[in-house]
Amino acid sequence: MIGSIGFIGGRRWLVKQLTALREMDRVRKQEVTLAEPVVRGSYRLALADTMTIDLLTTAESDTWIRKVARVMHLKTPSSSGSLRKLHEIERAEQAAREHGVLTLRSDGNGTQLVFDVRAKPPGALTVREVWQSIYPFYERLVRLGGLPLHSALVRRGDTCLLVAAAAGTGKSTCCRRLPADWKAICDEEVVLVPCSEGSWHAHPFPTWSDIVERKLDHTWDHSQRLPVSAVFLLEQGEADSAERVGAGEAILFLTRRAREKCFLFDWSLDAEEERSFRRRLFENVCTFAGAIPAYKLTASGSGRFWEEMERALRECSIGFIS
Repeated sequence: MIGSIGFIGGRRWLVKQLTALREMDRVRKQEVTLAEPVVRGSYRLALADTMTIDLLTTAESDTWIRKVARVMHLKTPSSSGSLRKLHEIERAEQAAREHGVLTLRSDGNGTQLVFDVRAKPPGALTVREVWQSIYPFYERLVRLGGLPLHSALVRRGDTCLLVAAAAGTGKSTCCRRLPADWKAICDEEVVLVPCSEGSWHAHPFPTWSDIVERKLDHTWDHSQRLPVSAVFLLEQGEADSAERVGAGEAILFLTRRAREKCFLFDWSLDAEEERSFRRRLFENVCTFAGAIPAYKLTASGSGRFWEEMERALRECSIGFIS
């Protein structure tokens, strides 16, 4: 009799446990179903032949990312691959992270699911928040050997040149002063990507302050892929001149210009992430400076500095000058 009571009690306990487990499983499946993101859009940022980033959006994030896609001329790849990429993100099991106003999950290999965009009152988005939001792109860029640079991108004919400088030195002014046979592609930021046989290609990137603060309706076609022939290190002076500099001087100057586009404080990296990023960035600058000739360019307020650029390139048999 006592044994039967014990058996019945144990059976009831087991039934209760199984019922509780079933309920927990039902709730878990319901939560997963509710949290399952539905891909609304897909946008691709592609640099040279070495790097692509696919941005998958949800209903909460698509409007914001679509505006970015318009500014940067991002492509819209076929929607057939979006579900597969979403499953790859889920298999990666990486936790969602906030970067600026964006909440992202990554597959660790170039695909980002933009879960959400933190609500902001109209016109309240800051340039700093844009910088914070684009960290995942810069992290991948630097990891794959590239770098961002505080620089204008100009061309004459088929020859493409960088004019790198700190803020307020006169990049934009120089771009506006170029004669008609020159063309300024962008005046604030370029992204540099290494290609085969030691060449480097530049892609124009937005002047975010024009979009966010000045509310200008500008766009930049990031897909333009321009081989870099030389880089000019701009400074202001009384007389125009352009002189070749060594790799050491170029590395020192360009490292500063690259860091000006890598907002380490705003990105809130831990100590190891920051050390790793700085090391990779410096290594990439060194590789770039070892492959591309550099010149110190002094530009006066009223001279014809571009003629000094032409003279320097002619002396080194670079590019367009006959």
